[in-house]
Amino acid sequence: MAYIGLANIHIAKWTQQGYTEGFKLGEGIGMSIEPQYKEGKLYGDNKIVDNRRKFKEAKVEIETSYVPTRGVSVLYGHEYDATNRSIVSKITDESNYVGIGATVTNIEAGTDKIDAVVVFKAKFQESKSDYKTEGDSIEYNTPQISGTAIGNENDEWREVRHFANETEAVKWIKETLNINDDVEEQQETESQSISEYINELNDAE
Repeated sequence: MAYIGLANIHIAKWTQQGYTEGFKLGEGIGMSIEPQYKEGKLYGDNKIVDNRRKFKEAKVEIETSYVPTRGVSVLYGHEYDATNRSIVSKITDESNYVGIGATVTNIEAGTDKIDAVVVFKAKFQESKSDYKTEGDSIEYNTPQISGTAIGNENDEWREVRHFANETEAVKWIKETLNINDDVEEQQETESQSISEYINELNDAE
């Protein structure tokens, strides 16, 4: 199985009652999910008598074109002011547990297929902010977020489903994370993607 595409990254706040405050992340550039295991071996009579390996956590890293302003609040627990489109960070803020979903394109026997991947419960740490002056060429400083996934109340930490097309895969992700279309329409009015920004730069030249 060879993966050749990543898109439709969605995130929603995890609570005991279900997912809430869902949003669509910017365009997906990269995502890695690396399970970590704890292992123990019992030795006896000069050999391994028993070997246990259990899931501990999974490292999750995502690179995207942008993180919506409201999404920063959902991820890191900062105060979001919708009127002013501002984020206030306090020393008492704590990151929230969130669910993550994305579609990936994979090749099986020469045929493109769509997988939907959902990580049920993860917490992200806020990364550093890099600001640079504009030079002779455009340099993209895209955000990268890193976190840790653990099992949910059902001891589930990830699910991968296969779909015939991207539309069905996205529908399942949004249903799983309790994200409706109205939320995404509102988000479109609050956020501007890098591709739109590039078009504005080109028009101004």
